[in-house]
Amino acid sequence: MAEQHALYIDGKWVNTDASVTNTNPSDTREVIGEYAQATPELVDSALDAAVRAVSEWGQSPLETRYQVLMAIGNELIERSAELGELLAREEGKARAEGVGEVFRSGQFFHYFAAEVHRQIDDRADSVRPGIEIETRREPVGVVAIISPWNFPGILTARGMAFAIAAGNTIVLKPSEESPYCGGLMWAEIFEEAGVPGGVLNVVTCSRENVSAVGAELVENPLVKGISFT
Repeated sequence: MAEQHALYIDGKWVNTDASVTNTNPSDTREVIGEYAQATPELVDSALDAAVRAVSEWGQSPLETRYQVLMAIGNELIERSAELGELLAREEGKARAEGVGEVFRSGQFFHYFAAEVHRQIDDRADSVRPGIEIETRREPVGVVAIISPWNFPGILTARGMAFAIAAGNTIVLKPSEESPYCGGLMWAEIFEEAGVPGGVLNVVTCSRENVSAVGAELVENPLVKGISFT
């Protein structure tokens, strides 16, 4: 029997009544898994969770974010052979390319872990005597990430690592063609790294409801940024 996969909302695994079967495009006899299907209402729940998490994660110490990003990167690199093979089976690319994609994804998290400690701001003298102007960068809030089917690892990693390094939270909708490596794999890794609930939320969907789920995600005013390929 195929493994059942739930949505990931507010640090919890959420089952739904409807699911869709995902198969290996290189061998359609192989079932990769059964994936829960989000509704617009569940997308709203994910967005609400992400909004609640912004205040805590956006104010988290730099060292906390650094350690989390490093832990995620380390796990991706250490498990690149295992996860890369699964990515190849789910997405249909060559195994070597899948392994390389996962490994490179880990390097992205290491890169942005270093960026956490590289504080950048701007200072300038005011036209008024004795006054200095300071510009500081702050999290924008909730970021929606819609990951592509053909590079579900590296392109998702690039958007997520940048977002959480800056203190933002995420609602991630993976492609219906690669729901695990583009979505739920990340939820499992984030959870293991100790990322607080609500910082990452993952909503999977089928071809039949992708328009409704996607529209609810990108048109909602709670979303302050979108990463889309």
